[in-house]
Amino acid sequence: MMDFLKQVLSDFKIDLIVGSGIVIMGVIVPVFKLYWLIAGINTTPKEELKKLDLKYIGKYFGICMSLLGLLMILNPFVFSYFGLKPYMPYIQLITVFTIIAFMFVFGRIKKNRIYKQEIEKN
Repeated sequence: MMDFLKQVLSDFKIDLIVGSGIVIMGVIVPVFKLYWLIAGINTTPKEELKKLDLKYIGKYFGICMSLLGLLMILNPFVFSYFGLKPYMPYIQLITVFTIIAFMFVFGRIKKNRIYKQEIEKN
């Protein structure tokens, strides 16, 4: 078991570091209200920014990024255990694109939640 862990940790250092960084970013953005780290928020005009529910956007961003980071951390262990290391880069790409697509689709569905002005009118 120790040999397995050492092998995975030595073979997939970059994946584990990147995954950890994404998890950390997913946690600190909503907790410390660092919304400017979310793409597009820092370039949004102030009038438009006042219409957005930044707390909800930060929470949603944090959940998606934490999930993506955890999957990136777990993938090397799972694929090494089952002997599917050659397929791991492809699955990593599919995982990243799936999470990003989920963020766009679900974000569009929840548009009324993101724009707090429309909620208050209803």
